[in-house]
Amino acid sequence: DTHVYVAAGTDGLHVVDVNNPGSISLEQTILDEGSIQDVAVQDRFVFLSTTSGLRVLQRLADGLHPFGAIDVAGATVLEVLGDRAFMALTGTNELAVLDISDPSKPKVIYKWRIEDQDLHLRNGGMDVKHFKWNGRYYFVQSLQFGQGGPDSDMGAVIVDVTDLPDPTKVKEVARLREPDSPGGFHNIFVYKHSSGRVLLIATIGAPYAAVYD
Repeated sequence: DTHVYVAAGTDGLHVVDVNNPGSISLEQTILDEGSIQDVAVQDRFVFLSTTSGLRVLQRLADGLHPFGAIDVAGATVLEVLGDRAFMALTGTNELAVLDISDPSKPKVIYKWRIEDQDLHLRNGGMDVKHFKWNGRYYFVQSLQFGQGGPDSDMGAVIVDVTDLPDPTKVKEVARLREPDSPGGFHNIFVYKHSSGRVLLIATIGAPYAAVYD
């Protein structure tokens, strides 16, 4: 594919043809799917995180066409891996895992939610990434909670989702905290080192990034 898909908020989704780097052109703009927060591409489908939830578009010869949808309140950042989609739900302090094995009928199969939600301040869920370690699959959600409420030093939660779609076997395995830099993490990045170690790099409320092994 020689296209770039740009999530442009209330300006919709821009499909840019980059086949000729010397003559980049806007090929299509989609405005009827709401405010586009994030985009992920897998095979012949384009997955959109919108203010209404998940929207699935199919790539055909004449452009993108609606294919599937599900409403998920607070959807922002989106990560797609195989037949799973992970969505950070900003403002609700949740992360949703969706089954997209049938892209025409996506469905929520699991939600992680912070306890005592009403006591937590600020945005809550921010970014989301996934990684594989020792044959198991995990998602990481960065969090930002304000001082004056609980968990202001909490930056991320890590959850083992290997055994989905059975939600009873999903396990929270770690919470990352930075007591010296309260306010949580914003962007997070997963990097697999040449040694095989998986590293999590997080932007925090300090003039440096934090790296976790």
